[in-house]
Amino acid sequence: MRFRLKNRKEKMSKKYRVSLEVDTEHVKRFDLTFDAEDEQDAEAQAMMEVKQNAGDYFTAYADEEN
Repeated sequence: MRFRLKNRKEKMSKKYRVSLEVDTEHVKRFDLTFDAEDEQDAEAQAMMEVKQNAGDYFTAYADEEN
């Protein structure tokens, strides 16, 4: 059970609108070969590669909402 301290100031959270920019040149250069059991396995491995290196493919920009 949580208790709040009477004199503690509550932290106000802000709202941010976030947009993504795709590095289309990096996406175009994506050309990897995977050892896989089938096409679905190769596709899954490719998606894992992208997930692990998402910062190479996408940039997030946040703007504070008023």
